[in-house]
Amino acid sequence: MKWDLCIDCEPHSLRSARASFRGFLESTGFSCALIDPVVLAVDEACANVYRHAYRGSGGPLWIRARRRNGRLRVLLRDRGIPFDAAGLPERDLEEVRPGGLGLPIIKRVFDRVEYRPRRVGTLLILEKPFSGESTEARPS
Repeated sequence: MKWDLCIDCEPHSLRSARASFRGFLESTGFSCALIDPVVLAVDEACANVYRHAYRGSGGPLWIRARRRNGRLRVLLRDRGIPFDAAGLPERDLEEVRPGGLGLPIIKRVFDRVEYRPRRVGTLLILEKPFSGESTEARPS
């Protein structure tokens, strides 16, 4: 199963992208207990693109999600300022202060987080094992 979306990376577009992505996860049978954290992590990644790659002015953002071979794979591609997470200091989620929680949340939810800076923009690859059937009640 696959889901693709291209948006102008602006706050109002991110809201509809969240809803659409949640619908994709629900339609794939992704575990209900994991949908909220996965949507939050992808939303944080999108917000980081808006804030840092486009410096709050918006620009194109392509989001692609695939369920394949027992894994969920999400790709985000922007054309903003390239980002390389290698030099970024780690932040503890328990540390109380505003800002800077996006990356720790993303890393806690996904078991693979890979930033690939490009000449223009960044490709972000997020992966995690697909967690079985939905926990929602199903008709017999």
